[in-house]
Amino acid sequence: ANAWTKNAALILSDYLTTSRLRGGLGATYATEIDETALIAAANLCDESVALNTSPVTYQNRYTISGVFDWSETPENLIRQMAGAMAGLAIASGGQWRILPGAWRASALTITDADFLSPIQVQTRLSMRELANGLKGTYIGPLNNWMGGDFPPVAGTSYLTEDNNERIWKDIHLPFT
Repeated sequence: ANAWTKNAALILSDYLTTSRLRGGLGATYATEIDETALIAAANLCDESVALNTSPVTYQNRYTISGVFDWSETPENLIRQMAGAMAGLAIASGGQWRILPGAWRASALTITDADFLSPIQVQTRLSMRELANGLKGTYIGPLNNWMGGDFPPVAGTSYLTEDNNERIWKDIHLPFT
């Protein structure tokens, strides 16, 4: 049965299974979508989270609101839709797994005995990978569903750690 939804996991699954003639990937739901992972993802997206304390208002954890052009690449659309739920869509073993951003219990314990050589850790990131402030665009009701800037987010403690040099990261959230 088909129904309208803003659930990010269900919308991403729908895009994955939409026929190629209509612009989707044409995945077969019964064999190419991990249904167990999808159900868990859809339930997580529908979790009610409090927005404020007085008055208390709630919304679903992850929704998709937006439009896209079918001429965009599937890789780009999948990444953007998964980004609306702070997650990933992974194709592995012939199936798509949709994983929203959430804590998950580990499925495997790795010990030193599992490594062939010592672990190497890179503790310094390059300057282009660093950021202490975030700005970008989103689509929402405050700007009549047109792309617009969201208020910059910039922590002062991070600025202090970076010798008072503001390093912005610019992001685009077309479905958030």
